[in-house]
Parts: sequence; structure tokens; C-alpha cells
Amino acid sequence: MKNAFLVLVFFAYPLLFLPAQTAGEIDVILETPRVTFTQASRFTLVAADVVDEHTEAAAALEYALAQGWLPKKAGADNPIRLGELCALIMKAFDIKGSFLYSWFPGPRYAFRELDYLRLIPGQRDPAQTVSGERLLQILGMAAVYAGIEDRDAGEAPAVQTAGEAAFGVLHIIFAADSTELRAEEQEKIREIIPLLERYPDRKILVAGYTALAGSAEGRMRIAEGRAWTVAGYLLSLGILRSAETVVLGCGAENPAGDNATAEGRALNRRVEISFLD
Repeated sequence: MKNAFLVLVFFAYPLLFLPAQTAGEIDVILETPRVTFTQASRFTLVAADVVDEHTEAAAALEYALAQGWLPKKAGADNPIRLGELCALIMKAFDIKGSFLYSWFPGPRYAFRELDYLRLIPGQRDPAQTVSGERLLQILGMAAVYAGIEDRDAGEAPAVQTAGEAAFGVLHIIFAADSTELRAEEQEKIREIIPLLERYPDRKILVAGYTALAGSAEGRMRIAEGRAWTVAGYLLSLGILRSAETVVLGCGAENPAGDNATAEGRALNRRVEISFLD
């Protein structure tokens, strides 16, 4: 539901929040090749209803800095990076991230959160600068996502699966028909070592998944193989004991992406690492 909504927003983003902005502001921002911290603060805080449309851009920047939503040394006329923009958006829209983000609420993990939620169109590099047009695209998508989150918050909570009843899930992605743990995914695992060490008595769930392809038996075999590969790597790091680790093959259950698309299938070829309640 959310992802389908976001696809539509990509084409209609100015209609979501820009009536509060003047036509002159829109024209200027759309022609801006590299958005500054001041411009990003003004548009983001107005879009998120943190400040009203009469707030001066400099005042919006001062507010964001005072809240710690931007780097302390953010220069008013310096270009904002995509990761820094993601951190600002996460805070301004009060988007709830995973447990990892709650521990490391900076640009790097904010970028990962919004990228995982598919709120970042186009090229994805947290170090790149942001054009005005792209700023509006991302803000439009974030506004819709935050609105859906607020609506869903009033509904009765769904029954959680083992993977969802966790601190926030870290996804380890695999190539098609492969159980090989790639170097970049090993790095993801190493990044959570401080968290695992902080809670030595908590059990860890390592759940393997596949895309919806092949037979059910084959999917389960691959899913279990991926889970055991990740569990083995965790154990090799010396931060877990086998008694603390639950390994589970889940096949194509609970897809993270749409199996009808290549991008969705790539997201589904994964292992989720989480704390068990």
C-alpha cells in the first residue's frame, strides 16, 4: 500500500505541500543545482509543519541547528549532502527508524532508513549534493509516507512475526540462488557489533528469506543456507554463542519487496538479524 502510493507521489510532489510556498520560491528552488542548508531547512520544516509558511529561511535554519537536526558546522550557504538531508527529514517528519537508527541517528543511518523505505528517487549516494527538484521529490514522498504512518498509528496493531517483534531489523542481501555472504554485507554485520555486545544476554534471531522463485523446497533450502551463513559469520566474530542464536529458514514468506519486479526480488533475497523479545 505505501509503496504503491509513493510511486504516484513521484510525479505529483508539488501538490502535496507547496501551496504554502510562494511561486517565486518554487521557481528558484527548481532551478537550484545544489540546495543549501538554509534552503533545505526552510522547505523541509514547512513541509513537515514544524514551522509555518511565514517563517524566514534563516530562522528555519537556526531552529534546525538548535534542535541538533543538522551538523553543528552547517554553513548557511553551503550545499547540503543527501545523507544530511535525510537526517533532517527523519527528525522533522518524526519518522521512526529501526533500532540501529535510534543508536546512530546521523546522516549515514538516516540515509539507509529512507533508502530502505524507497523515499529516495534516482541515484543513491549519501555524499552527493541535492538539486532543488530532487529536494521537492524527496519531501513530497516523505510527506505522504509520514501521513500514512500517522493514519496507521490509530489502527489496532497487527500480530507480530518473530522477525518483526525485534529491535528493528538489519537486512543482509544475497545474490540470486546464492548463500555467499558478500564483503559489503559482512561490513553491515560488523557495524552492529557494539549493539550485540551491549546486550549479551539477548537471543538473536537470524532468519533467511528468498524471492518467490523455484520450488518451495528449493526456496527453503536456500533460505536456511543463507541464515546459517550469516549465523556462522556472527559466531566467527566471537560475539555470540550458538546457544544465543536462533536460526530459521522462512522461504518466500513475508516479502520485503514486490516479487513482480527485479528490485523487489533483490530485496527479498535476504537474511534478517534481530533481537528476540
